[in-house]
Amino acid sequence: MRHAFHVGLLLALPLVACGSLPEPEYYVEVPPESQVWTQVAALPAWVSREPAQDALFRCVLESKSNARSVAALPGSSVLGLEHRIRARLTPALGAEDAARAASAGAAAAKLVERAAKDEVLTLQPVPGNTLSTVWTLCEVPVAALLAPLPAERHDAARAALAR
Repeated sequence: MRHAFHVGLLLALPLVACGSLPEPEYYVEVPPESQVWTQVAALPAWVSREPAQDALFRCVLESKSNARSVAALPGSSVLGLEHRIRARLTPALGAEDAARAASAGAAAAKLVERAAKDEVLTLQPVPGNTLSTVWTLCEVPVAALLAPLPAERHDAARAALAR
């Protein structure tokens, strides 16, 4: 009897393996905002570490949805960028100056690159069984962020943005 249980367990293992979740798939969008996604082996390095560049404020924004087309909507990037700029500048400049700089920055922002990871969370045919995460690398000229600020606040703003 014990032997039959072990044989049954061994026969069931491939069924469990067949029901395992597929590996995530990774994509890059070329050119950015084209909705033309190319599958790649792994996420680009900039997703986990924002690349610094002189005279630019750069940040990586993340958006999630069950569909990549929704996670990649451009409006979420602009809102996320404004929020990120305000979060950096408010402690140094106060809310009013930070909001002015964030608004100017959003207007001057450039979407540089986008990458995505598509995952299956469950094999059950239910809403939310997939998740798409889209990362957007944005950059804003520091000069655009400083333009609406009084000159005496520029050094404080530069220091806050460099953190």
